[in-house]
Amino acid sequence: MIEYGVCLKAPTAALILCFFVLTACDILSPGDEQHTLTPTPAPPLDTPSTEIPSLEPTLESTPAQALDPRQVWVGIEGEAAKIAGVSPDGEITVVDLPLNEGQQASSLVASHDASHLAYLVWDADGQQHGIAAWDLGEPNARLAATPLPGYRIIALFLADDASGLAYTQVADESPLSSADWRIDSVSPDGGDSVLLGSREMFGDSPSLVPIAWPDESLLVLSPAAPSFETQRLVSISPTSGTIQEIAGAPEAQFISSPSVSPDGSQVAYLLIDQDSQSASAVQVADIGGGSSFTLEAPQGQNIYGVRWHDDGQRLLLDLVRPSGDDPGQLDQYWAWASTEQPSTWSQSPPGSGREGLFDYEPYDEGVVYTLLPLDGAWELYLLPDVAGSEPPRVTALDSIAQEYSAPSIVYSPHQSLEKR
Repeated sequence: MIEYGVCLKAPTAALILCFFVLTACDILSPGDEQHTLTPTPAPPLDTPSTEIPSLEPTLESTPAQALDPRQVWVGIEGEAAKIAGVSPDGEITVVDLPLNEGQQASSLVASHDASHLAYLVWDADGQQHGIAAWDLGEPNARLAATPLPGYRIIALFLADDASGLAYTQVADESPLSSADWRIDSVSPDGGDSVLLGSREMFGDSPSLVPIAWPDESLLVLSPAAPSFETQRLVSISPTSGTIQEIAGAPEAQFISSPSVSPDGSQVAYLLIDQDSQSASAVQVADIGGGSSFTLEAPQGQNIYGVRWHDDGQRLLLDLVRPSGDDPGQLDQYWAWASTEQPSTWSQSPPGSGREGLFDYEPYDEGVVYTLLPLDGAWELYLLPDVAGSEPPRVTALDSIAQEYSAPSIVYSPHQSLEKR
């Protein structure tokens, strides 16, 4: 269930999903500008705590997490009340999200350390209630944040170590490009929210959303609605309020698929051309300023997406090119590209089904991805090694599939967590 905690004031296959209109509940178990950080007062806890005296110490075992960090976690891109863990051998464990009766969840995010899950909560009347934060070692979730009156929350992100929760909220009844917006942060345990930035602080920029939070001094932001208007990737320090531009998009191009390296030192992204609507190279920029470089795709191939490997030295790329058998169809390739210059590439044989690809993440030396065929069932594919000969393992996702939605990868195991 979702417990009352301290509340705050305060699109991917064919773009089939939209932003949701948001509202307020409790949850039950199953550039270098300096700015002053402004705390937002929050009401006191409304659930009193009591201490139960014990005459003798009692040894207690550590409870198992609701979701196994060695599994892939699959959610639903849309409103739902469940999440699934999928093991390497394809076994599925379905977990009910802590929600009150009639409530639904959306926009699930996991911390990099796999200790916490956060999600938007919707009441039975379709109104947004706020953001729930769930310590996966506990039975209940906590209502960590609610939107300001007249605002709706459009994005949220957990710090890698789950020490903070950042979220963007925008003014209702205004186009996203012109709406007033702000970014706040709060502890997943609740407490006072802190205003990190606003439209005015970012030079009247259209709304930005958090995409990476590797440490306490760096939060990376990206445009909420990519377009061919002027765009930029920026960072803000939650501790000092320092704002810095990381990268910008030239005229008639927009930034797509930004991904931050595990140590927070670099960002990789695509520049989508207005005429071709595609990218044939990856841009890599130092977040702290300095060098940047370009990785060109093999001739004839376009890059549809990019993710960092845990080692911080390679990029997982989603590559496509017209099929030799049918130029109207696309062959897909997965590739690891080294960030060393000149880059080396390790690429998979061509595969089909690219039009049904919805989401993907690195998985050790391979990739895990979801398919949403137009006339078929949801499936999860796990390819252990991009350069290997072993075919992907396929798992049906019937146990969580629902109409008018799509499967989304919330978390993929990291090498650093293999022995947990």
